[in-house]
Amino acid sequence: MSWDVALMRLPEGVTALDELDALNEPDELDERDDGAEGPALGPRSQVLDTVHRVLPELDRSDPTWWVLEGPTWSIELPLASPDDPVRTLGLLVRGSGDDVMEPIFRLAEALDCRVYDTTQGGLLSGRDDVAGWHLFQHMRDKYAF
Repeated sequence: MSWDVALMRLPEGVTALDELDALNEPDELDERDDGAEGPALGPRSQVLDTVHRVLPELDRSDPTWWVLEGPTWSIELPLASPDDPVRTLGLLVRGSGDDVMEPIFRLAEALDCRVYDTTQGGLLSGRDDVAGWHLFQHMRDKYAF
């Protein structure tokens, strides 16, 4: 079980994902031939280079699944998708400790993107926005068997 967050860029002025529904005019979205919408993080090689530069301590022994180990947590980056350009970067966060927010936001800042919390269904406002992380831990501890 993991706390899943997604790093993504949003069109200018969008502060919440539900605002994307209002942008249904083709000229208001960055549409591409593949049907995807919204600004990409960048070419795959550039995104992976940025991840490695920002988090050099990553275990990259499996080229499809990078792992960052913290003192009481881990962050896994599944990289099997060949998408190029990369539109979102998913992070699977396990363990406990609010210091896990530091590498998440360092990476988001380096990629010039926002952090979407799938537990609460909203964008995180910053490193101190740990409510979804705490909710995940509570649910994990309560329902784990």
